[in-house]
Amino acid sequence: MQKHPDKIFWWVFGTHATAIFLLLIIPLIKGCFHPRPKEIVSFVEFVSEAPAAAQPVAEPQPVSRPEPVAKQPVVEPPK
Repeated sequence: MQKHPDKIFWWVFGTHATAIFLLLIIPLIKGCFHPRPKEIVSFVEFVSEAPAAAQPVAEPQPVSRPEPVAKQPVVEPPK
């Protein structure tokens, strides 16, 4: 027989509550003390230089298109 069932319940409850509290709180506390990484700023310029003025730029030539082929009349065979 158990002499003090209420006392055992509170010991088990307190042990479990403490374990759960420590498992949830300790990671949060550890996260507060990590040093923040230094911020790195990079600058990239996407501008190309103008072409050299010594060489003139040639204008594009128009595309020549082939002349259409005349259609042959369809001749029906005699019946």
